[in-house]
Amino acid sequence: MKSHKRDVDGGWAWLALVAVYGGMLTLSTVMYTSGVLYVEMLEYYREDAAKTSVIGALNTGLMCLLGVGNALASVPLALVLVHYFEKHRNVVLALSQVVIGIAMFIASPLALWLLREYGLKGTLLITSGLSAHIFVCAIVCKPSSSEIDSRKRTLPLEETALKEKSTICVCVRGLDLDAFKSLPFICFLISTTTWNFMLSVCLMHLPNYVITKGLDESHITVMMTIFSITNTVGRFGAVFVVDNVYIDNFVVHIGCLGIAGIITMSFASFDHLPFAEYAFAGAIGIFTGLPSALVTPMTLSLVDFGRISKAHGLVNFFSGLGYVTGPPIAVE
Repeated sequence: MKSHKRDVDGGWAWLALVAVYGGMLTLSTVMYTSGVLYVEMLEYYREDAAKTSVIGALNTGLMCLLGVGNALASVPLALVLVHYFEKHRNVVLALSQVVIGIAMFIASPLALWLLREYGLKGTLLITSGLSAHIFVCAIVCKPSSSEIDSRKRTLPLEETALKEKSTICVCVRGLDLDAFKSLPFICFLISTTTWNFMLSVCLMHLPNYVITKGLDESHITVMMTIFSITNTVGRFGAVFVVDNVYIDNFVVHIGCLGIAGIITMSFASFDHLPFAEYAFAGAIGIFTGLPSALVTPMTLSLVDFGRISKAHGLVNFFSGLGYVTGPPIAVE
């Protein structure tokens, strides 16, 4: 027990916290340049919008679906905090989502500046270099004593399964299909697909929408800045919601996504109004930011602590379904 307390909620946990937040900031900044890069790719490749949007959709979508590329960093980063903190775990997780909101604020201006100075190829090279810095964060995020103890408890069970079951059965077990026996968790997974479908469309196509209205790049910066600020405010709001005994996280999550859906469906009816795109970006920012910050704490409440890694992976997988299909279908 003493070993457990040495690096949980203190000591090395604070270094891990800084490393995780730094990694999330770097990773998310690179990811959220996709909307600006999409506009540049339309000009560079001279292809139709649907085909070009697939590039940006795959950037995030395949990360979530297949666990490749940035997923090798994004999924473990959140789980590191789960194992390093107990007393204020939900607050720490919610604040990590605020960092992602800050990354949104940085991403668009940074991408526009890089494109002006270095062009598309140079921008992709520099953003790749930024992503490589996540290795430094990963080195700091060594397994906590809590995670090591958890592995020791589960390892004998896995070894027994390997001896008693066929390879196919073990692979199926590795997918943790028991999670699909929970109807609330299934509904939660479906919701992550649908609202990430909507969010990916907004992030990918809003910059190009500004251009089609005859506005210049400065308006893209303003609109995405409004989105990022309101999104960050929404994520920060989750800090006051997540551990509040008088507020149901699920009610807040569903309510915010419902409002975001209504605003999105009705946008075509008021997009002709002055500054409509800015109002839309601001509203979508705040009503998707807050539920985003509640995802990991809600996952923890739906599954056993020992299954959080696999459950979090499933949440990312279903998010990827929405990200991959959203932008191309929206164009059609």
